[in-house]
Amino acid sequence: MNRRQYLTAISVATTGALTGCLSSGNSSEPTCSDESSWSPRVQAEIVTLSPGNSTEIDVHISSLTRFQLFGHLVHDSDVVDLSFDEDMVSPTPDQALDSSPPVWRWEDCTTVDITLPVSVASDASPGEYEWGFSISEEIGEPHSNDFYYTIIINSD
Repeated sequence: MNRRQYLTAISVATTGALTGCLSSGNSSEPTCSDESSWSPRVQAEIVTLSPGNSTEIDVHISSLTRFQLFGHLVHDSDVVDLSFDEDMVSPTPDQALDSSPPVWRWEDCTTVDITLPVSVASDASPGEYEWGFSISEEIGEPHSNDFYYTIIINSD
């Protein structure tokens, strides 16, 4: 075998071996997406309440690793109180960042059910109040989406 054929054979064998090693690490990595698109399924209710009433909002989300409730109804509203508690999340987050409202994280891509108690002040004016949350898929190529819903307060 001459030197040129030998180098060509070594080059092809090395490239093939390295390609196999490099790609095998990516195929076993868990992910919520195919790297170019992410399609979480999100279901949340739009609730209608009268002043002084309360209810729970059920949220169902598939394909996420991170959830963050937007804080404006948690801290900035005297009319609507949207509560949050880690005990109202299934499965329980693997990590809760120390913030208010908290940021909940799961190690693996998961489907989550969250129950958010909501109450309306007895002197609330009729109208629509926006609330929302952000979800992310942070395994592999990161993706995130924001979702907004309304709480409708009707007149008695």
